Amino acid sequence: LLDDIASLGAARSGKTSLVSRFLGGKFYDSYTPTIENFHRKIYKIRGETYQLDILDTSGNHPFPAMRRLSFLTGELFVIVFSLDSRGSFDEAKKLRKEIIETKQNASNAKSGGSQKGKKCKPPIPMVFAGNKCDKEMRTVSADEVQMYCNSQGSYCTFVETSAKKNYQVDEVFYQLFAIATLPTEMAPNHQKRIIELTSIML
Repeated sequence: LLDDIASLGAARSGKTSLVSRFLGGKFYDSYTPTIENFHRKIYKIRGETYQLDILDTSGNHPFPAMRRLSFLTGELFVIVFSLDSRGSFDEAKKLRKEIIETKQNASNAKSGGSQKGKKCKPPIPMVFAGNKCDKEMRTVSADEVQMYCNSQGSYCTFVETSAKKNYQVDEVFYQLFAIATLPTEMAPNHQKRIIELTSIML
């Protein structure tokens, strides 16, 4: 069983650090802009094999075609923003809208336009990851984000996290797997057995 996760968000929001923590890696204080990184994890859970492909995207949008492709190929989305950056939260909301519109347009094209005006189905599991919750100064409140996610339906949820402190990184992916009805054992603190782990950098 194959599932594709795309990690998206504004530059400097902590997307790469969050993915690195999930994969069991270290946190680096220095900032290096990401072009696009690809990671793969393979699990054996209750007799089933699951392949999880994670695409860590650029926040600078240097290649629009690559960005659109990540919208189309992603099945689950982690949308990362920084709780100390209002602009990054605005970008996160914009990303959600663009993902839905891109998938809907692709669906319309495939069906010859007969689905125009209808909602994109099946629902798209998304977690809004409010990173840098360890920062004292915030410009985005948890209540505001929670209200927004609640207004988007049951396939959109919010988790406060800190990649730097390794706080609730596991919860981000646990919630993503839960709303996508995937085995939550794939989250680091719930893993039973990992058959293989590979990391490919593009």
